[in-house]
Amino acid sequence: PSNYPTYHTRFFNSIYVDHDTVTKRSANKSKIKREYSYYYLLPDHLKHWMVTPYNYLETDTYASYTMRRIPYPDLAFLWTHQQINKTTFTKILDKLFEYFNNRPSKLIDQSTHQNLLHKTYIDKVDSRISDLKFLPEYSQINQQIRQLTHYNDIDEIVSFYKSLYRQILSWHSLPNTICISHGDVCFSNLFYNAHLGTIQMIDPRGALNEEELWIEPYYDIAKLSHSICGHYDFFNAGLYSIQFHREPHLSIQSQSGNAID
Repeated sequence: PSNYPTYHTRFFNSIYVDHDTVTKRSANKSKIKREYSYYYLLPDHLKHWMVTPYNYLETDTYASYTMRRIPYPDLAFLWTHQQINKTTFTKILDKLFEYFNNRPSKLIDQSTHQNLLHKTYIDKVDSRISDLKFLPEYSQINQQIRQLTHYNDIDEIVSFYKSLYRQILSWHSLPNTICISHGDVCFSNLFYNAHLGTIQMIDPRGALNEEELWIEPYYDIAKLSHSICGHYDFFNAGLYSIQFHREPHLSIQSQSGNAID
């Protein structure tokens, strides 16, 4: 149905939808150009997984491109509205892992791979936390962390995350490989056609040259887990509640029915 909210956008983007097409526009011109050029840099056998962008336009203030409009809801909508049963969920995962298993991959030297891991899973988190600390809401967020959680501040949470990261690397020897991939495989970027059994993707991480297509292979799996296990799409849609307890303590309840303490 045409009233399904089939496209979501971040605060720095805008979306214009008509009957047949969707045009994405942003003042972040580099990001829009990267998303557009990504498709045309892909190997041919991966292009059918993507919704084709066209009509790239760049002005002094913004850049944009157009796609055909997908006439059914994205997986985030289906997931948060509990319209995916166990059988369909299994088919979706099978299809996604077909995509993962067909991504071109290549070996790189161990030092380069270790640097890529650090850049992907540590430096990116540090950058996002640094940006958060500049927001006017940060002091209130940090105060609530100190008063209502087991942590003294957000840096302590990040420190715990980094300790888990080091533990995982000590338990598992990851292969020194990189792959060509989407880079943002969360449910809001995925459209599943149940009749055809196909998945198409939008909003890739993007690339301006062939070298930028290659990423750390497990990053796409982590993004997928973000939607399935991390309740991301429920939070993104405002489908959650925060409960304060006497201890003091708080818990967050998503409408998936699972609490996050």
